[in-house]
Amino acid sequence: MADLDRSFEPDHLTSLYIPSLGEPVGYELVRLAEVMHALRNNCPWDMEQTHESLKRYLLEESYEAVEALDRLEAGDDGAYEHLEEELGDVLLQVFFHSAIAGEAAPSR
Repeated sequence: MADLDRSFEPDHLTSLYIPSLGEPVGYELVRLAEVMHALRNNCPWDMEQTHESLKRYLLEESYEAVEALDRLEAGDDGAYEHLEEELGDVLLQVFFHSAIAGEAAPSR
């Protein structure tokens, strides 16, 4: 965004060239879903987890993400890196619950 020319007001005739990406935008999310699927099928601990058994982890990771947001507001050095890590942990929990829900859902 910082590289955009802001010397004029864009209108309906304005075009923006975006070069092709090395990987599709959703590639990493697809990879995460594949990893989660592999864990659910091959890892004994992951296979036995349920929504109920994982609730405490989702709650714990959510609280840690909120604490990281608080550090960010306080201007703490390294706060963005910590926030990124904690949000990644929350995302993993979301994918875990999503995988379980997908397994339980009737075939579409």
